[in-house]
Amino acid sequence: MRYSFFIDGFNVYHWIDKGPLGDRFKWINYYDLAQKFTPKGHELAEVRYFTAYADHMPDKKRRHKALCRALVASGVKLRRGKFKMKDRICFKCGSRWKAHEEKQSDINLAIDLLEEAMRDSFDVAVVLSADTDFAPAVRTVRRLYPEKEVQLLLPSGMRADELKQVCSCHKLMYPNQLKSCRLPNAVQYNAPAGGRLVIHCPQEYL
Repeated sequence: MRYSFFIDGFNVYHWIDKGPLGDRFKWINYYDLAQKFTPKGHELAEVRYFTAYADHMPDKKRRHKALCRALVASGVKLRRGKFKMKDRICFKCGSRWKAHEEKQSDINLAIDLLEEAMRDSFDVAVVLSADTDFAPAVRTVRRLYPEKEVQLLLPSGMRADELKQVCSCHKLMYPNQLKSCRLPNAVQYNAPAGGRLVIHCPQEYL
């Protein structure tokens, strides 16, 4: 069986950020993590990581960009959305302001899930997220391709009742399962312009 993983980068990031492991485990090799959850005797076909760079937060973008380059060097496929400005309103006092909001990552994941099912690139898709917005995409894949499974890998402590209902099955991911999946502090990377570069773990994640 061919397993493909679809990882909701922001959902997992915030789970790690609020968890007991600390910033050190934001430097995670999601390819290794996917291997951990691929049953023995089956093939890990692909790992896709969906995220966006926060251009309005330079320090976070620097760290995030280093992580994404290290993930690509480790065999993960990167799919990027973007941040956009959105109007906000306080319904109590009527105040209005603008705030940045991440866009497209969830749409990219939903589209890729359906497209890869159409291409027959997996037998089992594993969605790592607690975002119930993916429920319609999962439901569609299972309706059009009933021979395929869509499994949910749910970060512990997060609720996703609707997503659990539409997926073939669900498993919980616990913080201690990340401990053996940390990226090396230095990762070699093929630069787009040619040559090899070394990506160093950001100081904040050491």
